[in-house]
Amino acid sequence: VRLVSTGGPIVYIETNPNFKSWYYDIVLREFGRDFRLTIINLRKWPPALLRSIYETGFFSDRDGYQWMETANSVNSKTPAIAPDYELTPLQLINSYILNTEAIAQEISKFREAESVTFLNLRSEEVFSKSASLDLVR
Repeated sequence: VRLVSTGGPIVYIETNPNFKSWYYDIVLREFGRDFRLTIINLRKWPPALLRSIYETGFFSDRDGYQWMETANSVNSKTPAIAPDYELTPLQLINSYILNTEAIAQEISKFREAESVTFLNLRSEEVFSKSASLDLVR
């Protein structure tokens, strides 16, 4: 990540769901000390999230999940209840969701002392044009 211009306010938007495991360290390292950062942790209603992941086919024979970090992952922040191969797709999805939440909480905890602000929002609160614009004003 390289900053090209400082002519005004800078907006960096990362929509990847794996910000927690791949991008946060780069963004915070490159921008976190010289700029005020606001990181929006956008959460979906948990039952809707579980259903969406399930219907997409993740953690099933239909679609793999090797890139998704469960409680059995090396960087997990939650204890595993059993090896992944012993869990049902719904248990794996729950493991993924809980681990993702634990990682998000850890990132915000160890970075709040720096020039980073974390906003925890629900997708239902911001999925309108006016609400989205309020975030960048």
